[in-house]
Amino acid sequence: MKAIAGDLVFLAPARETRAIIEWRARLPDVGAFFGFRLAWNTRGMFWTLDCTTSAGSPLWYGVAVRTDVALNLPFRGPDFPPGLIWCEDVEELARDPVRTGFRTVNRLIYRPEGVVASVAGTADELT
Repeated sequence: MKAIAGDLVFLAPARETRAIIEWRARLPDVGAFFGFRLAWNTRGMFWTLDCTTSAGSPLWYGVAVRTDVALNLPFRGPDFPPGLIWCEDVEELARDPVRTGFRTVNRLIYRPEGVVASVAGTADELT
């Protein structure tokens, strides 16, 4: 899955090698800030993603980050980001991010709700 027009890269490859990466992002389709946290699971050897409201209330914790899968698809409702979040391999090899993946070839993408609706039933649809 490749990012398309209208998608927002909200965690691009970074120079960091920390096991925990935290940031806030303002999502364009709701105009609200959400808190995000990536944490490296040393035992399982994978990244997890947490999301909180702007006030810090948890929306989800510990979702395993896999490439080309809508990470927040099970989490819907008025308090949740309405679009879809997924991890992209910028070299299009569909590799799940390794420990240094967000420093090198992986990035998180946010696809706003309107873009999700416009690509439904096409090759750009996320499942």
